[in-house]
Amino acid sequence: MEAIKKIGIWMDEANAHLMEFCSDAMETTSIGSVAVLEEKESSINFAERPLLNKGQLTQAAYYGAIAGAVETYGIILLFGPTAAKRELFYRLKANKYFLQTRIQLVEAQKMTGHQQHAFVREYFSKQ
Repeated sequence: MEAIKKIGIWMDEANAHLMEFCSDAMETTSIGSVAVLEEKESSINFAERPLLNKGQLTQAAYYGAIAGAVETYGIILLFGPTAAKRELFYRLKANKYFLQTRIQLVEAQKMTGHQQHAFVREYFSKQ
């Protein structure tokens, strides 16, 4: 029986740090967003609308890049200090490629790379 691949993703609106859970030394792959705009429909005037669309496209590309990098994993842990992890969670759940994938959300603060690795190791070791 093949072992289920597990990955932890610490993320915010601008950066995602992907860490595969394994017995060896963990390595981090980073995916960054060029720019992410806050979506505030009530405060956007007509002249700003094209800029918002560009920001939405950038955000979609950011989440798409993360999804493409993790599509072979059976368990995905999303953690970090912002709502970006929740947005990615909903996008992954809506994607047919992730129907059999267990995706978990955990609130976490800003962390160093070592703290992120320790968090992923501890989380998956408990399972």
